[in-house]
Amino acid sequence: WNNLAAVHLHQSNHREALGALEYAVKHKRKNWKVWENYLTTALHLREMAKAFVGLRKTVELRQAAAIDEKIIELMTAETLKITIPLIQKAREGGSTSKA
Repeated sequence: WNNLAAVHLHQSNHREALGALEYAVKHKRKNWKVWENYLTTALHLREMAKAFVGLRKTVELRQAAAIDEKIIELMTAETLKITIPLIQKAREGGSTSKA
């Protein structure tokens, strides 16, 4: 499944690659390379919930010191891009309902 995902990634079919990686992690649960591929593909697609699962498993299997700082920076930036507008919208909704 990981090889199939690699073919999809080479062809820029990231959604299909993530599907193949979902099967790969079911069968190779202790392979950090598969989890890292899952993590980076999920990040590319901005599938943050899946990316966090991939990060957690990669850290468990590889140790925290082995995680690339760029991955952490990307995840933080994407999380902020998603959550800040939601917080702002909630605040705006809250202030208009009080008026």
